[in-house]
Amino acid sequence: FPVTILSKAWLIDQLNLELLKGPEPQVIHIFGGWYGVLATMLFDSATFPIKFIRSIDVDPTCEPVADHINKYNEMNQWRFKAFTASMDEWEYDHAPTMVINTSCEHVDQETYDRWYDRIPTGTTVVLQGNDFFSCEEHIRCSRDIEEFESQSRLDNINYAGCYRTDAGSGYTRFMLIGTK
Repeated sequence: FPVTILSKAWLIDQLNLELLKGPEPQVIHIFGGWYGVLATMLFDSATFPIKFIRSIDVDPTCEPVADHINKYNEMNQWRFKAFTASMDEWEYDHAPTMVINTSCEHVDQETYDRWYDRIPTGTTVVLQGNDFFSCEEHIRCSRDIEEFESQSRLDNINYAGCYRTDAGSGYTRFMLIGTK
């Protein structure tokens, strides 16, 4: 499987462990939602209940593809909906119980800070980034998990981990799960 899919599977595995105690149905907002792949994987693999998922990406080509891939859940009382928007300007349509951003390396610190400040206090936050500095699109990489933690500003970290890829570039992905 491609690294992007494996890192999303890692995220779901950790969430399944973190949320093992059967929380209330989750209202999830995914930033950098791409084509809705993570949402599909969550609907198919999460062991915790999901009320609905909102997938937000700045790329307008992602929204119609994500809605198509998740058509069943879109048609099922809007359990899924993709949107084209900038993460730091997103207006929450419902208070999220969980916010996910698997593309932290794609935004500068100022944009990240504006986005993070808009997340409601008490929300579960899941973040992924990496040390893949040689990718031109990556403008906010971290040297290690400690630097990623520092950049994240996450108040209460319940999980911090690293996933070494076997891809040609051999980089490491970092993940934090906690509460703002």
